[in-house]
Amino acid sequence: MQGDIYISVKVAQDVEHAKNFFMQQPQVKDVTVNEFEHRISFAFAGDELQQAALLKAAVLADIVVSAFEAEEKDLEDGFMAITKEANGDERENL
Repeated sequence: MQGDIYISVKVAQDVEHAKNFFMQQPQVKDVTVNEFEHRISFAFAGDELQQAALLKAAVLADIVVSAFEAEEKDLEDGFMAITKEANGDERENL
């Protein structure tokens, strides 16, 4: 069973323009932005060729991409991340 692909894009400038671009892409969902790190992250429904096409389209849209990383995650990875966050939050409150 294939999991979701999560992509993280770091931009050198104009985070808002990059965010708007990625939010308009049909294969992109769950967009989050880290303004401090100039990083946009999102789930992507596509293969490696479609990832390459997305990167090319971003560059052609005048987005200054300084890093583009993709990671495949399955349901277990997602569950473990949520569980770890929940347990970490509980420990901080003790």
